[in-house]
Amino acid sequence: MKDEQFDATIPLESYIQERKNQKNEIKIQRSKSVEEKQNQQKKQNKNQKQKNKKKQSQDDEPIDDIQLNEAIEKYFTNPQNLEKPVEELIKQEPLWLQKKLQQFNEYHQKVNTNKETLNDMEKRSRRYRKIQNYNVEILNYVDKRYSPEFCDQLDLAILYQQNKGLQKSREIYEKLIKQVKKDPQTEKEILENAQFYSDYAGIFYIDKKYNEAIQYYEESIDFYGRLGDQFEREIAINFLNIGESQKRQDLFVDALATYDQSIAILTNLYENVYPKKEGILEETRQALIKDCQKKLAFAYEQTAYLKPKVGQNNMQDLQQALDLSSAAYGEKSHQLLPIINNLAQHFVQTKKRQAALKLYNFAIEIIEAAGQDATFNDIYQILLAQARLQQDMGIYEDALVTFIRLEHVLNLLEPNKDTQNIKLMLKGHKGYIGIQTKDLKMAENELIEAFKIVKNLVSVDVEQEMEFTQLNQLVQASKDDQLINIFGIILCQYAFVQLEHLQQYEQALQNAKISLNIVQGDNQGDCYHVMGQACFKLDKLDEAEKYLKQSVEFFIKERPQEAMQVQKKLEQLRKQRQV
Repeated sequence: MKDEQFDATIPLESYIQERKNQKNEIKIQRSKSVEEKQNQQKKQNKNQKQKNKKKQSQDDEPIDDIQLNEAIEKYFTNPQNLEKPVEELIKQEPLWLQKKLQQFNEYHQKVNTNKETLNDMEKRSRRYRKIQNYNVEILNYVDKRYSPEFCDQLDLAILYQQNKGLQKSREIYEKLIKQVKKDPQTEKEILENAQFYSDYAGIFYIDKKYNEAIQYYEESIDFYGRLGDQFEREIAINFLNIGESQKRQDLFVDALATYDQSIAILTNLYENVYPKKEGILEETRQALIKDCQKKLAFAYEQTAYLKPKVGQNNMQDLQQALDLSSAAYGEKSHQLLPIINNLAQHFVQTKKRQAALKLYNFAIEIIEAAGQDATFNDIYQILLAQARLQQDMGIYEDALVTFIRLEHVLNLLEPNKDTQNIKLMLKGHKGYIGIQTKDLKMAENELIEAFKIVKNLVSVDVEQEMEFTQLNQLVQASKDDQLINIFGIILCQYAFVQLEHLQQYEQALQNAKISLNIVQGDNQGDCYHVMGQACFKLDKLDEAEKYLKQSVEFFIKERPQEAMQVQKKLEQLRKQRQV
């Protein structure tokens, strides 16, 4: 039978009774003549018209809370329903209720994600609360509603907040907080305060006023704590929010302790409370467990981020986050990509490169399966990290393929400063691969394209001939640290191409010197290496020996094999000078 359009104003009890009546009517109709069926159909049509008329007149009326609560409690706590297997429940009303729940969630999501103008917020606010209340009741939560007037204003504030109308939302909250009782006595009043302060804290968090946000999250926790253990989930969520606020202030030790509090509560719910909870449908139990898995995964992901900042190992936290996310979202969900990337980075840092590469390959499988669900940032981070690892492992052919794939992804985006910087970096990587594979012509072409991107970023005609000293001045004037650093690296690479491929020794020497004043660390070793070889070609042997020696000093810690190669060149130079 086709589901009728849901009317949120009619009590759930009426729907249940109506559904039973419809089943009885179907049985009767089977034994009647065609004429009787036609008469019955006419009667149903008439009833439907009356119901539609009633729906239209009642559309803005509040839900009958008492009837709704009684219907939910009576229906979902019926032992006979709970004892039936799922296959049997499919034929009963719980399936219908689950279908209705799906309708409610779809409408709820539509309201949340609507990005149209805020002009119709007033009309949508009451409907939003109806949908939210039904969701809450069907999921077997306690009644959490405020008075109708307060409720409508709070709905409106939430809707403005979710649709980027922060100023309007803030104004409503500031009016409502004056109505909140400072010393609530009844359970309903305490619950109202707990919910309100949690919502209110969110405004301060968005405004980056983290101390105020923490203050109201803590007040919310205090009120929830007065209601016993039935609101442990809400307390855990508030702790997550406090931890996030502390993290934003670089209070890493405090944030770590706060996340640990949340993890302790959520773990108890996940392992002990929800699996043994009585009086709920199995579908509801699984929904609660899955929700807990997601929040625990988030908490472990945050502790994994924080622990290295306070000198602690985060391997176990990353693994916990990955296991929980896999259980909650699926083994090949795009939601796993950030965690996989972090876990792979941990393996890279601990010199377990093969394990990291295996994880990145798995991440690529997820990206290919996820399609449009995977975000650009996830795809970019995974492909870039995979390509860099392949490059560091000397798997240059695979690294080149991965860098090219990443370029194709970038070409799908609108060009802007960020994408241009990324493309510049990729050209540098491809130039490096050309040098390492001795394909110096490819390296030359990639680096020439890189310099065109640099010119574009500093607003110079890409075809304009320009000395690198002049281009360097424009780059330095941009005060863009990322651009300056990448320019220094690719200039050193081009100096190597000039040395080994173009045989432009003097130009190579000068460009390597420009790069030396820009780059840091072992990249300076590359500059000294080019300078030493260029001086050798120019028969400036004293300078050549000095520069090669300095190159070894920079390479010895991070790149010992290259240090040994340069040392051999240095020894040959010394022998040649002795002759």
